[in-house]
Amino acid sequence: MFKHLKQLIYAMVLLFLLTACTSYSQDENIKEMENPPEQEEVISDSGPVNGGTLNLYVSSLDSVNPLFVKDKSASEVFGLVYDSLVALDGQLKAVPCLAERWEVSPDGMTWTFYLRKDVRWHDNVQFTAKDVDFTFKTLADNQYDSVYKYNIKYVSYFVAEDSYTFKVVLSKPHGNFLTLMDFPIIPRHKFEGREFLKEDMDFVPVGTGPYQIKEYEPYKQMKLAVNPLWWGENIPYIDNINVQVMPDNGTALYALEAKELDYVSTDVVDWEKYSGKEGLQSKEYSTGRYEFLAVNFNNIVLSDNSVRKAIAYAIDRDKIINEVLLGNGKKTDVPIQPESWLYDSNRETYNYDVQKAKQILDEGGWRDTDGDGVLDKMIEGVKVPLSFQLLTNRENNIRREVAQIIVNQLKELGMDVTFKTALWDDLKEIIAAQDFDILLTGLNLSSDGDLSFAFHSSEIEKGTNFISYNNPIMDQYIEKALTSVEEEQIKYNYSLLQKKIVEELPYISLYFRTSAVLYSQRLRGDIAPLGTNIYNNIHKWYLVTQ
Repeated sequence: MFKHLKQLIYAMVLLFLLTACTSYSQDENIKEMENPPEQEEVISDSGPVNGGTLNLYVSSLDSVNPLFVKDKSASEVFGLVYDSLVALDGQLKAVPCLAERWEVSPDGMTWTFYLRKDVRWHDNVQFTAKDVDFTFKTLADNQYDSVYKYNIKYVSYFVAEDSYTFKVVLSKPHGNFLTLMDFPIIPRHKFEGREFLKEDMDFVPVGTGPYQIKEYEPYKQMKLAVNPLWWGENIPYIDNINVQVMPDNGTALYALEAKELDYVSTDVVDWEKYSGKEGLQSKEYSTGRYEFLAVNFNNIVLSDNSVRKAIAYAIDRDKIINEVLLGNGKKTDVPIQPESWLYDSNRETYNYDVQKAKQILDEGGWRDTDGDGVLDKMIEGVKVPLSFQLLTNRENNIRREVAQIIVNQLKELGMDVTFKTALWDDLKEIIAAQDFDILLTGLNLSSDGDLSFAFHSSEIEKGTNFISYNNPIMDQYIEKALTSVEEEQIKYNYSLLQKKIVEELPYISLYFRTSAVLYSQRLRGDIAPLGTNIYNNIHKWYLVTQ
């Protein structure tokens, strides 16, 4: 139980790391900032030109093996060096990368990947299925800890059938399994036999991506050069990339203003203040950072569906997004990203409606029978007040502010809601013991749409279904959604699943956080960041000078 719960808690605090190829644009998911520049220098732009050096940053640089990199910013940069079997587009759909096509058996258990034959490693060695096989073996080895272990959790067997055919057999069907195949593939001829956990820091590996590592100073910097052998549609215009280690995002933003960096991703809620400042540009992009209220179904009050629905209607999410997040969030009723091809918008939504919330409570038998201002109800012969505690982690200033707004709004309905915070280490123990009423928290959701960890009854004992939600119909919908193979059937079953989530409200969804990239005005081209790849389309970027 504790192993699985640990994995869930890990997802609550870390962004799910993804690598991807670099050729997908999704402009409808990007909001370009319109703040006018303060004193913008005039830089002529006559179109794409070759050359120049792009300056980037990472928070940590302690390994050149991308499978063991835990820092998100470093993982994103290594996505320029290493490719994956598939990439994810703006709808979180798998598209070809190192695998040019694939097949799945009718039962959804066996996936066969047909690899590109025109790919070479940076040292000119041919890329083959043996490299994919070696990468899978590395992830499957229990002596190594990698954030990508989740990606192969359904894999029971794999084999390189020939130089360009790789077969994967699953332990159970997973129709959206492809989206998990976006982790970096490493070269067998460079890493085989190496002690990964005692890595030689002077070792400079090779990848198949658009950029190759030329210099590497552990914990300090890394220099990349364009890969002339890259198999992609076009060789990048920008020749070189300098990557500096900086302690945090705030330092990077100062460096960007000082023109020491050219491109920085940030999730600070007030990033608009940088747009136009010192000639900086900015673009917003969607993420999988999902915020919600987790309801403990062992609580006699909150296990009442009318109470959960009233809460959902009584929370003004637009107010929270506009006043706390400064507009940088997207409200949702389900834990599926609105941009995802799995998302179904044709269902009930919980728009802010206090009168409807009061009506639902009244119809559910919740009334103020003793005039004390708090609703109550007779349950099994006992008068129970509509009272509970909302809990969140103390270190998160945004969640504390959001929680206070929610508490105030729920009190208007006649709910007796108290607000408490706990330090994160203490909160983990509280979650494990299920010693809470309602928890305001968040998850960094995987792109594969697997919600069994949260809502399937089989996960209660394991600890990831920490709200003790148990509904056989929900179990069936989850299983059908995961085991469907045909795209149309997958979408249909995910539609049923989302309708059930909206009806039952095991989680009361709030919003998905958005992030932004800030970049210098000398950087031009198709800047189109994705939540799965902030360097999307880098081969279309170029640099201009005065």
